[in-house]
Amino acid sequence: MDLIKNKEYLNDIKSICVIELPWQKLQGKTMLITGATGMIGSCLIDVIMRKNEENLACKVYALGRNAEKVKSRFAYCFNSENFELIPHDINRPLERDFGKVDYILQLASNTHPVAYSGDPVGTITTNINRHKQSP
Repeated sequence: MDLIKNKEYLNDIKSICVIELPWQKLQGKTMLITGATGMIGSCLIDVIMRKNEENLACKVYALGRNAEKVKSRFAYCFNSENFELIPHDINRPLERDFGKVDYILQLASNTHPVAYSGDPVGTITTNINRHKQSP
């Protein structure tokens, strides 16, 4: 199912966008979001991209381990200057200069019971390992 074309899902995104939140804190900012195709990451990206239609101008760097999955899920974003796909496995060091990033949201994790029961250490390290940044 193409979630971004689902009427109920789109209504949820619209409902979130009209909530009185301090959206101005994201005005002209950049966000690096790992786990872009996960439930929380993808919904957050959809909300930010919707708010960008209202001139939020928040740049989203969407990190996802599976580039094809990210490309498929966010195909509607590729014409926006406020969206950039970063194919990357968060368990490896990220060696890229993004310039200034205002917010980093680490939302990547194994969420499937078979995956985390079969690799509990891998699941935990995804959430706790911090890689030393290059100078």
